[in-house]
Formats: sequence, structure tokens, C-alpha cells
Amino acid sequence: MVVSIVFSLLVQESNLLGGECVTASDCNLNGDCVAGQCVCDPGWSGSATCGVLSLGEVDKTNRPGLFNMTQATWGASPIQDDNGTWHIFHAQMSHNCGVFQSWMTNSFVGRSVSTTGDVGGPYQFEQTVIPEFAHNPQTRKLLDGSYAIFMIGGWHENPCHCGFPEDGTSCPKQNTTSIEASAFPSMDGSSATCSFRNWTKNACPSTMPGPNGDCCGPNLNSGCGISIAHSETFEGPWTVTPLKITDQWDSDQVFCAHTNPSPVVLPNGTIVMAFNAGCCDPECAEMIGTAISDNGWEGPWRLLSKNSIFPGSTSARGHGAEDPFLWHTKRGFHLLAHNFEGPQGASAYGHSVDGHTWTLSPETPYNCTISFTDGTSEEIAICGNRPQLAFNSDGTPIGLFTGAGKLPATEPEHGLGEYSSFRPVLH
Repeated sequence: MVVSIVFSLLVQESNLLGGECVTASDCNLNGDCVAGQCVCDPGWSGSATCGVLSLGEVDKTNRPGLFNMTQATWGASPIQDDNGTWHIFHAQMSHNCGVFQSWMTNSFVGRSVSTTGDVGGPYQFEQTVIPEFAHNPQTRKLLDGSYAIFMIGGWHENPCHCGFPEDGTSCPKQNTTSIEASAFPSMDGSSATCSFRNWTKNACPSTMPGPNGDCCGPNLNSGCGISIAHSETFEGPWTVTPLKITDQWDSDQVFCAHTNPSPVVLPNGTIVMAFNAGCCDPECAEMIGTAISDNGWEGPWRLLSKNSIFPGSTSARGHGAEDPFLWHTKRGFHLLAHNFEGPQGASAYGHSVDGHTWTLSPETPYNCTISFTDGTSEEIAICGNRPQLAFNSDGTPIGLFTGAGKLPATEPEHGLGEYSSFRPVLH
């Protein structure tokens, strides 16, 4: 059945405490309501209402995930090959640069392979998949057996050079041909100038600058569009196609600055995609939108929700969040995100039975503490970014990947300090 694109968005927050429940929605769709109590699925018993991941310990001396001595990495999209070996598609910064120093010029999509074959790795770099500029990939196997990478970018960019080890050099201001320096007259005859973070839907042109024509970020690559790379194999070749949401201007909140795509392929071939949008005003109010294609990855794509799936503090914006990770189970849709506001902390979790009505959990689905097998722990300075889960064959989550950093100065062997972190999910 094709998911309907016309609906009224309602958001509810459960006020049931102590695991008490009436339906599976009170268990965050991660468990069943049995005799008035939540019985959580494997991996989700971190809270009584099944809204918190159960994360295990990692070996400090042989950390899982991906660490690179000279090129910082960010996030990881885990996927198995036909032999069962785990691969991750991830963002990586060229020319010895850090993520926050250069991602808008130096980010490329890399593929790394688990040296043990297991989901935790450790991982070793295998190949450059999409050269600069390409960022925040999520890779999915399609129904015909081919593969699609949903990502920011997909067009050529000239990278900068940072030097390694630290030598005082840094990247210049990224993309000096920014929207800030290229003002556009308003359409309604007002004296307002349309520029970055000042792109009013009813006053500014419907065609924005940027390769995909939907850019409103402070620099061109910070919000100028989503592309899809397609290949028959992991090794490529990959063909890159821009993704355009045909009715983006029907929205009042998510019409611009589309980034951070996260797709889920349904059994009938329909693809639902969560994405980041809305960085078009002085606050750069980032929020989560959804889109849908009834015809596979090639589209056409249209809005599934006309606005943010989670309401925000004002009617003009949605709940502040980015980096969505979307998946689907027998109970419905689920989403993790890097969170900006509310009681959730650095990470947020939401769910929907039908893709129409979403519930934002008040709980924090994962925290910033990495626990080690020697009994010690470490607080990650950056931990909520770019969450992505790995699942086994029956859909049970078995691992959480995030972008992470900075590592303590006592561990210089981990290079630039931004890396693709992994924590196991306990069953």
C-alpha cells in the first residue's frame, strides 16, 4: 500500500510512568504492552517504556569503529555484503583536515571494511566512493539488489589543505561565493534583501542558489541539496543524481536547505525519507521533514509531511533537531536524531505507527558515556551527531554508530580527534 502524503500531523507525548501502558505506542513501538506493562524488544530495555537503547561496553585497547591517523571521519552507515562481512560508508575529510575545519570543502564518501568481519570492526579504509564534495551518507540495498547512497552534495568541490601534524595552517573561509555575498531582491517589492538565513518563502524567489537550487545555509555546501548515488556493487561505478522535492514550496517550514537524508525502503518499493531542513532564518532553525517516492530512488519525490514532523517552540518552526536516522519495523516507523532542544539531551527518538502521526519521546535514547570493559568510562565531547543503527537479519539492533570527538589529549594515537564511533547494543 502506498503511504498517503496527505495527512494531519499530530504529536503526542506519553505521560505513562514506570512502564505502564495501554498500547504499544506507550512502549515507544519498541515493545508490546502486556497486562498493562511494557515488554521491551531486545536492545531497547534501557528504560521501562522501551525508549532507551541498551548499550554495552567496548575494549579501550582495541576500540571498535573507525579511527584514522591523518583523516578525520564522521558517522558511519553500516551494511553487510553477500558474504556477511560488514562495511561502513562514511564521511571522511581529505588533506589531513578536521571535520569542523573543512567539511564543506573536503568531505568525501569513503568505504571501510571490518577487519574482523563483525559489525563492530575495527574498520580499515578501503576506497574513496564519491570524491569531494559528498557528506553524511546513508547506504541502502534496493529491492533489485543494487545499492543507493543518499547524501549531501555529489558535486565537485576544491578541497583546502590543512597539514598534519598541526602546523598552524587552517582552511580559509569555506566557499567564499556564499549566499551572504550574493543578495537577491525580494519578489513582493519590499525593501528586504533575500540572503542566507533570510529567505522568506512568500517574499524571496522560489529558485535559490546552489547546485540543487535549495540552498539557504551560511555557505553554499551547508544546505544546498541532497543527491543519490546508485551502483550495482559496493565497488561501483556510482552514478550521482540530484534529488529534488517537487512540492517543497508547499511547506512553510521545510521548503529549503535540504540535507542529511535518511531513507527506508518499504517492501512494495516505496521509499520514505527523513531529511534535515529549515536553516533559512537568523536562528538557523533546523528541523526534520519527510518525503516519499512511490517509484523507487529515482522519484519523483514529494513531501510526506508538509512541515516538521515534530512541532517546535513556535508555530513558525519545528522541534530543533538534525541528522535523522529512519527505519521501519512491524509496528511502524522509528527515528533517531541529534537533538537541540527539550528534555531529551543530545539525542532524540520518535516513532509513528503510520508515518503520519509522530510521537517524540521525552527520554534520551543514548547518552555521551562510553563504558569500557576495564570498568572505566569516558564522556564524549560530541556524541549526538549522525546516529545510525546496524541490525541483524531479524531487525534487532546490534550496534550504534555516531560521529564523535574530540578524544582526550592522552590518546594522540587516534589522530585528529573526530572519528566514527561504535557501541554495541545489548540483547
